[in-house]
Amino acid sequence: MLRFAHALRKDSPVQRHGRAATMALLCSAIVAPAAFGAHPAAAQSTNLALNHAVAVSSSENAGAFPPAAVVDGNTGTRWASAFSDPQWVQVDLGSTQSIGRVVLRWEASFGKTYQIQVSNDATNWTTIATVANGDGDVDDLTVSGSGRYVRMYGTQRTTIGAAQYGYSLWEFEVYGGSGAPTSTPAPTTAATATPRPTNTPAPTATPAPGGSCTTTSNIALNKPAFAYFYEAKGEEPSKTVDGDMTTRWGHLWYPSGPANAWVDIDLGSSSATVTQVNLYWETALAADYQIQFSNDRQSWGTAKSVTGNTALTNNIALAPAATGRYMRVNMTRKGTEWGYSLYEIQAIGCKDAPASYPPAPTPLTGTYTKVWSDTFDNTTALNTANWAYDNDVHVNGEQQQYASGNVSVSGGTLKLTARKETVNGYPFTSGRIFSKGLKSFTYGKVIARMKLPVGDGFWPAFWMMGENIDAVGWPGNGELDIMENIGYSNWVSGALHGPGYWGAGSVGGRHDLPAGQSIADWHTYAVEWDPTFIKWLIDDQVVRTVTRDEVIANSGQWVYDNPKFIILNLALGGDYPHGYNNVTSPYYGLPQSSVDTITAGRGVAEVDYVEVWQKK
Repeated sequence: MLRFAHALRKDSPVQRHGRAATMALLCSAIVAPAAFGAHPAAAQSTNLALNHAVAVSSSENAGAFPPAAVVDGNTGTRWASAFSDPQWVQVDLGSTQSIGRVVLRWEASFGKTYQIQVSNDATNWTTIATVANGDGDVDDLTVSGSGRYVRMYGTQRTTIGAAQYGYSLWEFEVYGGSGAPTSTPAPTTAATATPRPTNTPAPTATPAPGGSCTTTSNIALNKPAFAYFYEAKGEEPSKTVDGDMTTRWGHLWYPSGPANAWVDIDLGSSSATVTQVNLYWETALAADYQIQFSNDRQSWGTAKSVTGNTALTNNIALAPAATGRYMRVNMTRKGTEWGYSLYEIQAIGCKDAPASYPPAPTPLTGTYTKVWSDTFDNTTALNTANWAYDNDVHVNGEQQQYASGNVSVSGGTLKLTARKETVNGYPFTSGRIFSKGLKSFTYGKVIARMKLPVGDGFWPAFWMMGENIDAVGWPGNGELDIMENIGYSNWVSGALHGPGYWGAGSVGGRHDLPAGQSIADWHTYAVEWDPTFIKWLIDDQVVRTVTRDEVIANSGQWVYDNPKFIILNLALGGDYPHGYNNVTSPYYGLPQSSVDTITAGRGVAEVDYVEVWQKK
């Protein structure tokens, strides 16, 4: 149950991976898409399509996903077509324009094969670019043509799992073919612009201009590097200290993504002294950031603040020299609409120590002992020493407003009840509780005995989130989904979400119940969580095992060594159910049959008990 995105087909911008689409221009020349965040210097910087008239071949749900959403400048709204080929969306620029660049920001349902076409009458079309074998995310296309109307004409949709949806775009941007982007002010600090770096060796030892170093070198090279988030496997923070200017760390890219991010490097010694920091940005640079130092990774001192940066290479002299075991680049304002991305961080200095890594973990030993439980017995009220109401959550296209009155305890069970009533513009209410700040645990068996409602669009979940979410953000805190269900009687799912694997790329999958069994009956759902593995269990039977080594090798950073709190909720409709049932009416992801179940008072998820066992 993602806080921000959907586990299998998410309704937020997907991760940006390397572009694999092949574009054949009208003249038959084959070109590659523009680099991430980059665009031709000859293209105008004004989006000619912004807030102009849009026409489409069809809409999946014009109320929820209107055509105008592709030109509203908001990457949180989108248009979605019917589930068939071909489909098209066109923008009326108002007059004939020279066109040099088209940017398509795809939702998870992207066009695999499509053409960019122009016309002066919206009847006779000329193809100026063809994309074959597209991979979604952002397609930034350099084109050459002119016309009043520009359209994307899709002929083949992608497949998501075993399903094919329509075409879905967050934004359709069109830029002119002449002029240059408007310049921005130069930085107000010591950041100096130099040419974009080539793949060069690390600096050799040179005399230091004063300070406490006799000679200096890049003491960050091949040291341990950390960040709470990165986009995908291959874009880890370690890429910033590998000495290779062709590899990079990439943060969350989409325009509405968070402004704050950081990368820190363990220099190995509290005596480590740094006289200069060199940053080599990919196009997605930071406008404002700080160079900071710490000896405990908790308290940070700022050695230099940079504001208004526009350069891809920053050479930051530190006078006086800074000392500390940990050095951090703390990014606080984006310099582009994208996130942040760094090729290399160099710390020029001395007195470092060899790279130090924590020892490899070993499986826990001992005997499992129950350390906490809530049985919901002998009470008619929620135990507020264990749980708090979590009502202010609106994500994933869900149709409910969470409310404390939908959480009750009676007859020895916790009940999360869905009701057909409109609150704050949401057509339903339901219940959600969590133990954040009250009860959190690191490792062990976490178990709940539950009975769930059957019906398309019911979305109950039993899951855990890292207590450090406010400090490091999601998914750097690590999300562990113990059980999710979307109304199907014979299966549930479980997943892990962390840096490099989140949303559609999460680790986990579907868990089938034995033949003849139903989620409407009582079952125990659990994880066994160890420093070296995570196992999912149903009725004490292991249904999936994922090891630490597998996650690190195949997906990304392991973020399951920290305290995590528990969440129980019953969502209604939204992206995950819709991705399977394709229902858009009467409610997104929630059909009338399930509405009838709610109206009849049977939309209830029950919990008999929650237990945590740890090895002692």
